[in-house]
Amino acid sequence: MVLGPKEIKWRAPEFEYFHKGIGWYWLVILVSALVVIVSIWRGNFLFALFIVMAAFLILFWGQRQPREIAFELNERGLEIDNKKFYSYSSFLGFDIHPGNDEWQEIVFHSKNRLTPYLKAMIDNTRVSEAETLMNRFMPKI
Repeated sequence: MVLGPKEIKWRAPEFEYFHKGIGWYWLVILVSALVVIVSIWRGNFLFALFIVMAAFLILFWGQRQPREIAFELNERGLEIDNKKFYSYSSFLGFDIHPGNDEWQEIVFHSKNRLTPYLKAMIDNTRVSEAETLMNRFMPKI
């Protein structure tokens, strides 16, 4: 007789967002400007261009809010946003990392060397259910 849930569905943010105050943005701009000035002074214009592009991306990605992703863990494997499916056979095992008061992180150890880890945030209230289900198909590492 198999005990535990057959499937678990939840929604979680793509990543843990940390609020950045106006001081963070000014610090990125100031440090980037100083590096650009030094690189132009040294005649390294290509590096200055690289720093400007990198600063722009840091500022852009720093203000980005995480999107909410749908996860389903069932007897076949893990499905993400009804788009991507990973069978349990593609993983070596899993681990659960502590997070904040609301979320924890399930880390799937992949057999694929190019992408060795797949991480999914899960609500603290669903962790024990997910762990019970995953223990039936793969070891906790």
